[in-house]
Amino acid sequence: MQLQHAQFADRIKRIEAGGPNTFATVYTGLQDVDTPKGKRVSGVSHHGVVQEERLLKRTLLAMGLKSGLLKLIALGSGLLIFLHFSGV
Repeated sequence: MQLQHAQFADRIKRIEAGGPNTFATVYTGLQDVDTPKGKRVSGVSHHGVVQEERLLKRTLLAMGLKSGLLKLIALGSGLLIFLHFSGV
């Protein structure tokens, strides 16, 4: 607990001296306003998010049907093998 009090006191001293409150500043997302120092953050892009094309309903249905049939074949094969070796 003493360590937290010491760190907080150090922060207060830095603020009173005109220094930063923390050791680093993290920028996320789009930068539309100037930073506190009046400079823009380098490396920030203003491009929108690219959305992929949506699949057609018939494509989704075909993919679902293929997936279901493959699962049915795998499950049926496993059941047949089990019944063959279990002697039922």
